Amino acid sequence: MSRARLLVALLAIASGIPLVVPVAAAETGSGSTIPVDDFFRHAEFDDLKISPTGEYLAASIRIAADTGALVVLRRSDLSRVGAFRLAGRTFITDFDWASPTRIVFAIGESQGSRTSPRATGEVLAVDYDGRNEKILLGPRTMRRGGKIEGGFVIDTLPDDEDHVLVTVFGIGAAAGLNFPRLERLHVRTGARKLIARAPIANASFLVDPRQRARLAWGSDEQLMQRVLYREPSGGEWRVIHEQAGSGLVWIPRFIYPDGQSALIEISAPKGPNGLYRYQFATGERTLLARDEHVDPWIIAYARDRSAPVAVAFMAEGPKLALLDRDAPEAKAWGETLRALPGRFAIPTSQTDDGRLTVYQVFGDRAPSRWYLYDRGEGRLTYLTAARPWIDPDRMGDMEGFRISARDGTTLHGYVTFPPGSDGRKLPLIVNPHGGPIGPFDTWGWSPEPQLFASRGYATLQVNFRGSGNYGRSFLEAGYREWGGRLIDDITDAVRWAIREGIADPERICIYGASYGGYAAAMSAIREPDLYRCAVGYVGVYDLPLMYSRGDIPGLFQGRAYLEMILGRGEALAGQSPVHRAAEIRLPMFIVTGNEDVRAPPEHSRRLRKAMTDAGNPPKWMERDFEGHGFFRLENQRALYTDMLAFFDEHLGGGRTPAREPVAAATR
Repeated sequence: MSRARLLVALLAIASGIPLVVPVAAAETGSGSTIPVDDFFRHAEFDDLKISPTGEYLAASIRIAADTGALVVLRRSDLSRVGAFRLAGRTFITDFDWASPTRIVFAIGESQGSRTSPRATGEVLAVDYDGRNEKILLGPRTMRRGGKIEGGFVIDTLPDDEDHVLVTVFGIGAAAGLNFPRLERLHVRTGARKLIARAPIANASFLVDPRQRARLAWGSDEQLMQRVLYREPSGGEWRVIHEQAGSGLVWIPRFIYPDGQSALIEISAPKGPNGLYRYQFATGERTLLARDEHVDPWIIAYARDRSAPVAVAFMAEGPKLALLDRDAPEAKAWGETLRALPGRFAIPTSQTDDGRLTVYQVFGDRAPSRWYLYDRGEGRLTYLTAARPWIDPDRMGDMEGFRISARDGTTLHGYVTFPPGSDGRKLPLIVNPHGGPIGPFDTWGWSPEPQLFASRGYATLQVNFRGSGNYGRSFLEAGYREWGGRLIDDITDAVRWAIREGIADPERICIYGASYGGYAAAMSAIREPDLYRCAVGYVGVYDLPLMYSRGDIPGLFQGRAYLEMILGRGEALAGQSPVHRAAEIRLPMFIVTGNEDVRAPPEHSRRLRKAMTDAGNPPKWMERDFEGHGFFRLENQRALYTDMLAFFDEHLGGGRTPAREPVAAATR
């Protein structure tokens, strides 16, 4: 495969727009080493959305790095007109404009940097000026005869300024098995009106344009999905799809205005998912979009909710497919991409008249920034940046690859190169992602690969089987293969990097977090001659222990999920690094947080003891008050400083020869 620099797939739409307002230069001087802190400081902005009339911009931000807040700016001069601050390690997980002057939002509590903030089930609202805040739904409202309930917004109802639609569920020890309700929620009083009750446990709902619940879907105790349909007039729910027997999973996305059809993402027996228009009356399915390699990633809809107009896919890089080339929203998206070569843009919000759209923009060397596109004037304007201190010119290029595993399975992944290197015989950090079932690595700026790149190390990330984004069959191929084919896939990608001349075969280490930590330890066992060192961060190392410790066994379907993806019996011990610690002959660095509920620290402590007893004591780091991934900047600084020193010790440092500069036009 050619390793020419990855170019993002852009649309050839023959209309120009003025170039964007430039971003201010980064704080760090071009001749100095970029501090570790610059890569891991919490982003200043998490999201930004425009109000329905275009008068205001609302943004979720971080205050003192460990508390979330909402701030509202006047669009005309970006002056602040209102703000609302949370307390403690609590963040805004989602927000939207319910009307031109009122915002609804959900909050979550941090469980560590390796997991998203855990939703509390609370829905709050505040006016644009920071006044009239109210908890509309959640544990502190204690509604419904004292029962503790939570929920989340599923539809902001653009034609109704007083209400949003919410899914409501029970919270508490007996709430694992939930039959949620769909309700209409008043955004000022908190008054609620029942629309529908779930016909299946832990259901999701989809409504038609008249706010009638038409589709509901969920999984039974054996994790088999069912999708149910109800007529516009109401009545009984009936099953229209079952995973059992078909092996297929449906993800309902949108109900068309006719109320007689829906957009549904459907898995295939082999290969990626497709988007189909499904007719309720006949069951007929019409394919609208399907990529050869990857699942649909982001779908854009017409402002009037008449139809989907475009879909983005994440392959070797992001790419856009138009479902309706004449739709103004599709044209605007394409024109925005034309103005931002080498980067990708995702629409986040739009005014009611469709003239103004906010886009979140990112690249392989640039963290998220937000731009405003004015369709009437054909102008794109820079608004703000998540990490304004990062200078893209000092970051490394990220290139996608596609290879065949040893059994012929197609694998996708990415290599991040040190800036200025020649891309040959580089010291390599292999970085398997967590999960392992469902998550997947994507093209775009990420702090760890870029930190390693800044120190002269290339980083390889491969989406081994079990990863999401490549179809249901690829995901299910990872079941019960944690220490088997998943490790084979990682190994095959490393050997490809060696054959291609990217990696120096004598200077390779493996590092991962969560499942990635497990993969690092298991790779050290299975491929001792391939690596010089291994780092496991908040990892799981004793697979039988997962059935009794951590937060997964206590969840509804949690034990069934573990049996599905892990299996049971003596084989688990054989796939557990704790039980094979004597086979780890490499230097290893083990890192854990003592409040981790996803991968409890006992996993790491057991592996440390087993390796020590076997005569190979690992380097060790444990931090108090940290969960599944370190949250405090001082702890992240200590971790990555020690990790880089560990790599330098065993790989001989990461300084590399100069690489041909990448042309500015492709950035």
